[in-house]
Amino acid sequence: MSVYNSSDFDELILAHMIRSPEIFNRVKQLRLIGDDFLTSQEAGIQVYKQIGELLLNLNVCPVPQNILELEINQLVEWGVINSVEPSELEALISWFYTTDLSVEYVDEHLVNFIKHRRFAKIQQEQQNPAELFVKLTEADLSIPKADRAMVFDPFDEPIMCATNAGIQTNFPAVDVSLGGGAHKEECGLLMAASGSGKTAIGVNFAIGAMRDHKVIYLSLEEPVEHLVQRFYSNFFKINYTDLKNGKQEAQELLRKNFREMTNIEKAIYRNLKIIDGRNLCPINYKSIIELLENAAQDGFIADVVIIDQLDFMTSFKQVKKTADRWQEYEQITFEIDDLSNYKLAGTNTISVWLLHQIRGRPQWEYTFDDISGYKGVVKPFDIAIGVGRMPGTEFINLHSLKTRHGEPFAHTYKATFSNMSFVSDTYKPARDGKGLIIPFNEDTEKKRKLKELASKMNNPVAPPENNDEVIVPLGSIRVNNITPP
Repeated sequence: MSVYNSSDFDELILAHMIRSPEIFNRVKQLRLIGDDFLTSQEAGIQVYKQIGELLLNLNVCPVPQNILELEINQLVEWGVINSVEPSELEALISWFYTTDLSVEYVDEHLVNFIKHRRFAKIQQEQQNPAELFVKLTEADLSIPKADRAMVFDPFDEPIMCATNAGIQTNFPAVDVSLGGGAHKEECGLLMAASGSGKTAIGVNFAIGAMRDHKVIYLSLEEPVEHLVQRFYSNFFKINYTDLKNGKQEAQELLRKNFREMTNIEKAIYRNLKIIDGRNLCPINYKSIIELLENAAQDGFIADVVIIDQLDFMTSFKQVKKTADRWQEYEQITFEIDDLSNYKLAGTNTISVWLLHQIRGRPQWEYTFDDISGYKGVVKPFDIAIGVGRMPGTEFINLHSLKTRHGEPFAHTYKATFSNMSFVSDTYKPARDGKGLIIPFNEDTEKKRKLKELASKMNNPVAPPENNDEVIVPLGSIRVNNITPP
């Protein structure tokens, strides 16, 4: 019997997908899918496909045995896995973690395994020899190659783009303006003056993304312990200052929340990795790639990278010794653009957010003139967002300076820095600069999208249905660079 017809090889591939990052990355590169495993309806066979799909969805390697058991038990409870007895399933899981690995052997046979299974599936579905010949002629049994050039005749027939869902930022109105959020192969710049909440917003960008994607937060300035407390504060709604200062009540509440986490919450939280890059500063494009590839080798293949912040980076390519710092910024940002197009683990493109501190006092709204050397700094980015802040208030203004694929926007949020959260409606400054106008006359479709996205926030705030406007008085506040509504 051919090795490709034996269920033993299915089990061997699964064991390597669980324990060998090298094979797991190779499997992703070859675009193996669940249907490439045995699809017969015989008892015990379907489970290989189901476990394979589970591992691909988890997108992590190695997988701890207790985690895999939890995930598989969940599939059993849902009725997804129902073709094997519990004792047999338990024995199979145990075998995954005890069998000897043979990385070279599995790697040698992977390509032919995939081709054989796809050929066999077509052959099984088509009994008529003529129809079989047609299907085999039409089928693409080739395996992707990185060096294969593709030539298109764009007006021969319509070329449709694959679905590229946005990666949420945890700011629903911003996500609507960006067409669902930031996207793979896009790089974004988040700019704010000191004290405007730049890192708190970066934390929320990570939280929004990690619901469905793997996120690496690279901290180049703030001690990682403090950054982690920011995430804890948002996750569990515990006062950030109390956590940072080690107050006993806050620590006890944190331990309680850890004990009570659900499996779903744990799965979401495992989508975040924080890297302490302070000892590596100055850091550059190449060293960031090395950090990401090291994480990928350990089984964590990032979809989103947040770099905090630009001031602590240097360019990989040397600039003239006489160049101003902003000229080096320009080179760095072009390298960040290259990073967003880099294929991590050979296949996976990423979305990149770079945080940048603007010199000077906070303003409500920034223009390019407020950013030294803006032309070079902003040019490579697909998205550039300014963070304005009303002095003496917790109101911030997230506004676009550049949106290559979205719509211009300005959205006001009320910050609660004690738990790193932001709530929003569509605020605008009053004409006298002494308050905020809250317009409720949004179009119906935008309201629907805002409500849909808002429902996924920790503190959902949905736009009201009526068309009234309310002025929220904020005292005598000077607002810079505002065009009256």
